[in-house]
Amino acid sequence: MTETHYNSHPPSKGSQEKGLLLALVIAALFFVAFHVSPLWNWSFLIWFKGLMILLAIVGIINASLLLGYRKALIFLVIAAVIGYSMEQIGIWTGAIFGPYTYTPLLGAKIIDVPWVIPLCWFAVVYFAHVITNLIIHANPVAKENTLGKTAIMAVLTALVATGLDLSLDPAMSHPEIGAWIWTDGGEYMGVPFKNFQGWVITAFLMDFIFRMVTKRFKSRPISDRYRFVALFAILAWAGLGIGYMLIGNPVSTQLVSVFAIVLPAMLAAANLYMRAWNVRAES
Repeated sequence: MTETHYNSHPPSKGSQEKGLLLALVIAALFFVAFHVSPLWNWSFLIWFKGLMILLAIVGIINASLLLGYRKALIFLVIAAVIGYSMEQIGIWTGAIFGPYTYTPLLGAKIIDVPWVIPLCWFAVVYFAHVITNLIIHANPVAKENTLGKTAIMAVLTALVATGLDLSLDPAMSHPEIGAWIWTDGGEYMGVPFKNFQGWVITAFLMDFIFRMVTKRFKSRPISDRYRFVALFAILAWAGLGIGYMLIGNPVSTQLVSVFAIVLPAMLAAANLYMRAWNVRAES
């Protein structure tokens, strides 16, 4: 009876995999289309919110395929709750990222934080998580067996995530966009260094807690095509970097994005396709 029940699962799992892979491809195509469309010139609010929603959709589907539904949902909840909490506390106190306020540009807010921001945190930290795993282990899914190694991986993930903000924050707070305003300006293209410290701490907390909470959970990935699925995470991260390379403002962010965003994506891709077979053989 048990064996019959077990054997009845693969077709269901296969159909889930096909459905999620199709959704991933469609969402990724829309993400690319949004990224290069004239909507940038028509309405920044529609462009940015649409882009972040699509990126979050790609992230949750990608996480479901690689980690399973439960871990994907856990990552989303941890990132959204921590991201929102740190942002709200940061706005109230100025102690985490420095003194800043969101303008009405990003739409409706939950108290003082636009509702799209927790989605941004999830998408950025999840993709940084995958990129870091690929760079270190040549595998998008990795479990560290000690507290120290888990902390190191979380620190590296936080640094990769913060690399994106080296281009994101100056562009989004630039007067031509003004999605948020730094009250006292800052040393780095108008952004205070404290902001990047806050990014490292926030991203670290998300990734470390996720790794620790799910360490004992058995992974139930929907797909075993991990190289194909991981490629979408790499392309999403590289796509953000290429976007800033093309339209980053201030202009300095265009150069920063090459080394802080695109380079980690290239290292992840190189590991995935050059080291992956050896890693699989060893395991």
